[in-house]
This record gives sequence, structure tokens and C-alpha cells, in this order.
Amino acid sequence: MPIKDMATSTSTFGFIRTIGGTVGISIGQAIFASTAAKKIAEIPNLTFNTSAGALSESVHELKHIPDPSQRAALIEAYTRSISTIWLVMTPLVGASFVMVLFIRKYSLDRTVIRNGDPEKPEVDPELGAVDADTKEDDYQPPTASVADDDTVREKRSLEKERSVEDAEKATTRPSSSSKTTGS
Repeated sequence: MPIKDMATSTSTFGFIRTIGGTVGISIGQAIFASTAAKKIAEIPNLTFNTSAGALSESVHELKHIPDPSQRAALIEAYTRSISTIWLVMTPLVGASFVMVLFIRKYSLDRTVIRNGDPEKPEVDPELGAVDADTKEDDYQPPTASVADDDTVREKRSLEKERSVEDAEKATTRPSSSSKTTGS
């Protein structure tokens, strides 16, 4: 994938993943609410709010139902509703897993090698032009990290030679602190 598409593909991946989680939870809640409402309606002499929100909120109230047979039947209805979620979602997850096996893998690791004069400052498309205050002596050319590329090796050896030459020049220059002052 081209570098220019990395941000778009990464954000699209996050978006699709979030949508998948939202849809999965919504499907599970819909299965739970419809199955629980049907099973609770089959329990005789029980008045219980079977709306989707009330079913989720009333779980803590199950232990306060006075009739043990109604409580057991209601807990059984909840249990069967939750197991229905598993029965429906497990094949969907299995099919999704099989589909994921066919997705091509893209790595986000990239090495950028820029052509041109290494002494001349380049314009970075994300940061803009190099500051006017930056001197050519202060500029450090971008380096690449690919060990197998001959061009990169050649550039590195040139940079090492230049740094050795610069170090030699610095040691041969007379320093301003070595001047003697007369008294």
C-alpha cells in the first residue's frame, strides 16, 4: 500500500472494527430481548416488564421474586436467552474467522529513501519547508534504515567520511581560547 494511503487505511480499519463490535452487540441484544420476552410470556401468573431495557435492568431483581418456581422459571428463561445468543453468534464468528484468513496482510513499516542532494534541505510534505533560519551546516539529511540496499550503504559511508573529515578539520583549526593575552 502506498504511504499516502496509510492514514486512510489505518483509520478505516479502526472504523470497521468499531462498527463490527457495535453490530455484534446490537445483534446479541436483539436476540436476547426477543427470546427472553417469548420465554417469559410462557411463564404462568407472572407479570414482568419484557421490554429490552427492562430485561437488562431487571436481572438484579430476580432474587427478590417470592415464588421459587416462578423465580426458577424466570432464571431459566434468562439462561436460555443467553445460550441462544451463543448458538447464533458462534457460527457467525466462525464464518468471520474463515473470511479473515483470506485478507492480504499489509505492513505499516516503511523505509523512505529520498533522492537528491543530501546537502540540500528537502521539503517535508507534512512539516512544510525547512525554516529560513536553518543553515545548511545545521541540516542533517534524512537517513534510511534498510541494511540490504546498496544506495543506503553508499550514503552511510559518504556520511561517515564527511564526519571524519569534519572532525579532522575541527582538530586542525586554531581555537580562539588558545590565544595568549599579554599582561
